[in-house]
Amino acid sequence: MRRKLVITVYCVGALVALTACQNSEQNGQLPVNQLSEQKEKSMGNVRQPAVAGQFYPEDPEELRGMITGYLEEARADLPMFEGKPRALVLPHAGYVFSGPVAAYGFETLREQEYDTVIIIAVSHVTYFDGIHVYNGDGYKTPFGTVPVNRGKVARLHAASERFGEFLQAERGEHSVEVMVPWLQEVLGEGFTLVDIILSGDAPDDWQVLADALAGIVDDKTLVIASSDLTHYPNYTDSVYADTKTLNAILTG
Repeated sequence: MRRKLVITVYCVGALVALTACQNSEQNGQLPVNQLSEQKEKSMGNVRQPAVAGQFYPEDPEELRGMITGYLEEARADLPMFEGKPRALVLPHAGYVFSGPVAAYGFETLREQEYDTVIIIAVSHVTYFDGIHVYNGDGYKTPFGTVPVNRGKVARLHAASERFGEFLQAERGEHSVEVMVPWLQEVLGEGFTLVDIILSGDAPDDWQVLADALAGIVDDKTLVIASSDLTHYPNYTDSVYADTKTLNAILTG
């Protein structure tokens, strides 16, 4: 089981980094993602939305209406399957482009429970030498603030000197942020977040990330690879390349 998990995480990490080339649990961790204003003020460092109003609506009601609409469409067409999702590969473009596709993945999470969601993404705005793991207290969207799982973050930072906090990775970056409102809608309260961003130019970081994640991922953890897969080839070539990539992930 552990070997399969390592292979899966390695493939997810490799996928995220490839896309970039193309373009201890904390005791007393708050168990809710919709924090009251008083609790939020007590958090010393909360990551503010960078692309609300650009990649997705800034108004909470408009945002909820858009997300629920996409989810309802996906639910009507989603094939039956058994089991609890452990990892998803989801697109991170603006919701008007990615929403109808991303909804299929997020809909599979309905009525599931996770303590932690780990989102692995790529930097679109800056270069840094390492693996960024956000080490703040919370992650804010128009729906409220999701607590960061500081315990798992600390374990990642301790796992390798390749892990660090490169705050420039968060400035204007959308690839993690666009996932969070979906999670708040389908999972509700109760999950914490780990935000990981790769710069993408160090292939060995894939294995470093896979080894470290294997030590913190359990059956109460969901891993999301935020990736649009191929961007620039024509449709036929894109389908061919993406099919090869997805088959590699599925077969380990």
